[in-house]
Amino acid sequence: MKAVMCHRFACIEPTTLVKDPPNHRRQLQRPSFRPRKPKALRLIDCLSLDHIPYPTLPKDAKETLVLVRAEYSGIQYPDALQAQGLYQVKPQLPYIPGMDVVGIVLKVVPPSTGSGTNTPARVKPGDRVMATLMDFGGTGGLSEVVLAPLKHVYKLPPQAANASANSPLAGAAFANIGRNYFAAYHSLVEVGKIDPSAKSNNASTIVLVTGASGGVGMATIELAKAMGCIVIAGVGALSKKSGPESVGADAILCYGRTKPERRAFRKEITTFCRQTQHQSRGVDLIVDVVMGDLFEDALVGCLKPLGTIALVGFAAGQRKIRPGILLVKEVRVAGSLWGSVATQATEDGNTSNNNKYGTMVERILGYLADGSISGRIDRIVPVSRFIEAFEVFEENKGRGNTVVSFVDKDDGHRKSRL
Repeated sequence: MKAVMCHRFACIEPTTLVKDPPNHRRQLQRPSFRPRKPKALRLIDCLSLDHIPYPTLPKDAKETLVLVRAEYSGIQYPDALQAQGLYQVKPQLPYIPGMDVVGIVLKVVPPSTGSGTNTPARVKPGDRVMATLMDFGGTGGLSEVVLAPLKHVYKLPPQAANASANSPLAGAAFANIGRNYFAAYHSLVEVGKIDPSAKSNNASTIVLVTGASGGVGMATIELAKAMGCIVIAGVGALSKKSGPESVGADAILCYGRTKPERRAFRKEITTFCRQTQHQSRGVDLIVDVVMGDLFEDALVGCLKPLGTIALVGFAAGQRKIRPGILLVKEVRVAGSLWGSVATQATEDGNTSNNNKYGTMVERILGYLADGSISGRIDRIVPVSRFIEAFEVFEENKGRGNTVVSFVDKDDGHRKSRL
């Protein structure tokens, strides 16, 4: 079967194996890396479409596994970063990129140890499902057939089973749920403490989203609006306004690239907050995927006292955070990594007993099913031209939902809604 493989990192190369310090509980050998000289490789030089063996079903599985024939695999900025070697998780080479898969269940494999749940599996052969592959920061998705734990496999809403290819509920629309919507939901609910079940109470809550034209940014806008919040979309250039506008942002403001532009951005946000019905003193929550100089020049000053910045990424680079500024402004900064919630997933998908993962997935799928948020298919490329899906992020042109298709034929034309 076919799978996309990453054979070397584009921006770094391994040097030597280093051992963990003697006081470490386990003696491990880890590769160390150095920047690739004289310059980075292109991803087209590091990724290839290979033939690999069909997945082997383990005989000693400790949990229920699901064999899925992939139809669509999502690709987002972290997948490109990982292939470049710039992501925080570096899998052993070669590896198969991709976290999110939509496909058809081929087989459900019960655990051999009896340690799985005693309830019938939530999915069966023939069901169309979304699978989230969590190994090594999200790898294994760009393959014709994948093997995923049942606890991270969810059946798509009934409307998606018979949706046409261009429908907002088509299978491809679900191909980046993990990378985009899980990250957005965690920032809003777990970090930002917004109660999604109390929509009317959120009418005065103001959320600012940076990098708002990207996948996580647009998903955050959609979810925040579905939860009843007021949303300000921050973009780096006015040419990127159309995406946030299409998903319902209440205001779209540009932070630009210079310090004067960032300061003007902060003043525009303050003015907007004062002009709302509730005459707010500032933003309640900032979901930031940019950081860089924007963080100190504008974002901290936008928050109301005791407001929160959920730090999701740093597309503009990392900067030191000065505690004194946070003290004077009385604001909080919290990292937002939804992977910790995935450890709470259960095979039966039960949303009780504080199973935050099941609650998150079911709520997002519910929003899609009832139209509170609209699934997007921004770019689909056939697997034979998979490299195009990575190049849009390599060139910083990625938007929304970029998908590699295992079922659409290569007709020589890029399928795009950009």
